[in-house]
Amino acid sequence: MLTYSQIELPGNRILTDRGDILGPQENINHPPPVKGHFYNAYLTSDSLLWYNKRVNLNLYCYNYKTGTTKEYNKIAVHEHFGLSFSNGKIYIANNEGLGVLQDDSLHYLFYSKERNWSFPYAMAELSPGSFCSFKLSIVPL
Repeated sequence: MLTYSQIELPGNRILTDRGDILGPQENINHPPPVKGHFYNAYLTSDSLLWYNKRVNLNLYCYNYKTGTTKEYNKIAVHEHFGLSFSNGKIYIANNEGLGVLQDDSLHYLFYSKERNWSFPYAMAELSPGSFCSFKLSIVPL
């Protein structure tokens, strides 16, 4: 089984991007934070889980403290995206560019008019305000 991402669950269990729960099945008291299939998932230090579903590829955020999920239907992150939490802000790299989350929208700091400039699957902050995204390159054999 090929998986893109996994989410750690209580009780030494793992939720795969296909919705399968691996690990002990007894004493499951909490529903999984993501229902259905997803591609990427990122946990930030403020107990927020950011992910995208395979159905519509919008950005979602699950709040572990409240148990609620918010859909950002104005932000399509596609199959792969990178996310970084820095100085209280969420930065996202997707195939359109690099942006910062503002309310319910993504404000692009760098935007490519030529779509598919990259397929980022991870992102890291190298120093305050300086980011690097790691991209997936598709090379025909």
